[in-house]
Formats: sequence, C-alpha cells, structure tokens
Amino acid sequence: VNIIDYINYVVHVKRELNVNDALAIIPDTWDYNKYTMNLIRFRKAVRNRDDARGIKWLIVTHYGNEPAFLKQYIAYYYSLRDLGIDAGFAIPLRKMTVFHNGKFTHIQCARKPTICGTIANYIIHHVRSVIPNAYIHGLGIRKKLLSLLARLDSADTASYHFAVSDDLANGRFMINRAVDDACEWFKAWLSW
Repeated sequence: VNIIDYINYVVHVKRELNVNDALAIIPDTWDYNKYTMNLIRFRKAVRNRDDARGIKWLIVTHYGNEPAFLKQYIAYYYSLRDLGIDAGFAIPLRKMTVFHNGKFTHIQCARKPTICGTIANYIIHHVRSVIPNAYIHGLGIRKKLLSLLARLDSADTASYHFAVSDDLANGRFMINRAVDDACEWFKAWLSW
C-alpha cells in the first residue's frame, strides 16, 4: 500500500461524506517488520498535512500480548499526538496476531474466543492504564467474543451478515442486501 495514496483516499472519502468524525486504520500487515516501516512512513507522511486532522487514525496492536510491542505502540501514539494527529488503537479480533515463545503466530478467534478475549482485555487494560481515555476499536469482532471483552469504544464486524435465526433468515444463510434491512440483522445478531 502506498501510504500517501491511502491517506489521500481517506481524506477524500471523509470530505465526500461530509462527516465530522472518521476512523481509519493506519495500513497494517501481519509482518511485524513491514508494519513497523508502515508506521514510520505514515508518521512522516502526515507530519505536515492539516487535512489528515479530524480523522482518528487507529494503530493496530499486532502482537500486543507482548509488553515490549505494546509499549512501542503507546510511544507511537504519543508521537502522533505530538504532531496534532488524533490517534487510537485497534485490536484484531477475527484473526489475532500474537507473539508466543519467541515466534510470531495467529489465533483464530472464532475457534478460541476465550484466549482472544484474555489477550484483548490485557491490551485494553494495559493501554488504558497508561492512557485512561484511549480510544480502542475492535476489528472484525465475533459475537462469542463480544461478551468477553472490557469496554471498547467501537467495533466492526461482517459476521452479522450470517443468519442467527431461522425466522430472520427465511431459509437463507446470509443477508441479501437488496432485500434485507442490515440494521435488523445487526440488532438480531446483538440480541442472539
């Protein structure tokens, strides 16, 4: 991903939608070294851009179960704030990246919600112990995981598209955007 093109795109979408508040992920990757380079490039790219303000840029906490990595993300957060850039944190909750026994690995949160919940809560509590009002977003949250987590400020999911009841689905497995009300499906997903 070209960082400057990405920032331009996010700024353009925010302007076109005419919204006051917007969330955007700082481009990430599961490769920690590449992700670190993306963070460095992003900071350089937004340094003198007034149009990047008014967007809350989310730092994805890959391998956030490791205190040293989490400490780096918190320092990076402050470096963005020093530039006048609004920032927050995003925790991957579909496929969680973890550092375990000296290796980078992944956990499928749908299969291991308790482990993902424990790690996510560690990240939430650690970040908020340093930055009490930190904005924290859940990326790709699953229903099983939602009830296990401490307070998130926001979350996104595509899993509500799957039918949670036969009544709602009317014999179908997934939402049909041309026919169905996505809000109705989402409310059913939350209450299920």
